[in-house]
Amino acid sequence: MTHDDLLDSLLVTLRHIDRISPRDLESWERQPLVQLAVERLWITAGNVAEEYRRCAELPRSVDPWSQLYARRSKYAHALVGDLSPARVWNETIDELDELIAQIGALCNDPPLG
Repeated sequence: MTHDDLLDSLLVTLRHIDRISPRDLESWERQPLVQLAVERLWITAGNVAEEYRRCAELPRSVDPWSQLYARRSKYAHALVGDLSPARVWNETIDELDELIAQIGALCNDPPLG
């Protein structure tokens, strides 16, 4: 895959997380399958971010690549009970819009409203 393909794939993944994530914690807590899907999509996003970082020969500490890969590692290696649903939701809601904007800017892709 090219750099552009990786960025496009990452942006699609982040937007998918955005589409399926409820905007309120109460709804999130009632949807365990959505929780699992979002966690899995974050893992995918981290994998793509790490591949992009390697291909672009960026230092490991450069954000948002390091941030995405750290989240991927946390979610991929968590044991049952390690991740609180509220924490996953808060991290998703708090950081997703900014990540979509950052990656979208790299793709020269207009933000979706």
